[in-house]
Amino acid sequence: MSKIGKKGIHTKNICKSIKNFSLLVNKEKFTIKKPFYFVIKKNKIFIKISKKYRNIKKYKSMWGTYRANLNNLVLGCYKNFKKVMKVEGVGYYIKEKEKDLLEINCGYSHLVYVKINKNVKYKIENNTITLKSFDKSILGMTCLSIKKKFKKSPYKKKGIFFLGEKIFLKTKKKK
Repeated sequence: MSKIGKKGIHTKNICKSIKNFSLLVNKEKFTIKKPFYFVIKKNKIFIKISKKYRNIKKYKSMWGTYRANLNNLVLGCYKNFKKVMKVEGVGYYIKEKEKDLLEINCGYSHLVYVKINKNVKYKIENNTITLKSFDKSILGMTCLSIKKKFKKSPYKKKGIFFLGEKIFLKTKKKK
């Protein structure tokens, strides 16, 4: 059995309702597949596997994953998750074109546009973008879609990076 899956998730009046394998957490619906179900005891949510499927390896391995995803959703309701990205390079910039649409100039002959999810809030200052969201998976996918638009250069410190990310530069060949 999964050690993580057995643990309960602490909630303080965040869970609204449980219906048909779905849990409503502050306007965000969390749905799990059939062999799992929710149990609430003393402000804790437990995810359980039905007895018929307890010995199947596939479901035992997914048990901890469901619990971790639900825990991230509940933690996001208390405090937003935050990621900071920086655009570095001569002439590179990032700015807001419209609401939920970013314009990025990152070395191409044309401008690149990235659509931001409605659940992600962002703030742009001096080629640095701060992204915040209550859902960790949506935040990660949004950051990845921004970062994917321009691959970082291995020889020069140019591109889109997370703040605090280590950049390994290759050395140039010497004659």
